[in-house]
Amino acid sequence: MGWTWDTGYGPAYEHEGYAAVVLDGDTVTGIHDDLTNSRFVGWRAACVCGWRGERFWSRAEVVATDSCYAEQVALYPSSASVAPESVEGPEEGEGAQGQWRTHLGEALPGLAVHDAAVRLAEIREELDTAVGRARAAGASWTVIGDAAGLTRQSAHERWGAAFPPPPRSTEARTRSTR
Repeated sequence: MGWTWDTGYGPAYEHEGYAAVVLDGDTVTGIHDDLTNSRFVGWRAACVCGWRGERFWSRAEVVATDSCYAEQVALYPSSASVAPESVEGPEEGEGAQGQWRTHLGEALPGLAVHDAAVRLAEIREELDTAVGRARAAGASWTVIGDAAGLTRQSAHERWGAAFPPPPRSTEARTRSTR
């Protein structure tokens, strides 16, 4: 199973990472079969674009240090070449997946900009929703401005047209006209 970066940035779809099987002779493959298992010596991070990670995880090292993997291979020998979690690792860090993510950042310099812009748009929408709820609950522009780190006037200029004051009740209007 490979890793993809699915945040909507087109060039990222040209990169799918995986923990590649390394065979004797340093041949790299993504195939897992009986022939592969007989020649398999370890794993290396890889990408469909041709990139290969520097770190090599030897099969012997992983068997010696990862008891879950050793048990799995004892029960299911045909799964020997499938990389365990100790090789794949989390999205961040020194595992194969973390190395692939570092590769993405180097190969696609616009990726971080795109992803930050997407997060910023999501946060702006969340802030607008929060302001709308605060106004509907009767919060003043002073309260909203203070909470957002703005002046009352700046908050009103930013959101006033989108969030007019809630309508006053009939009773409040009657009292104000007396």
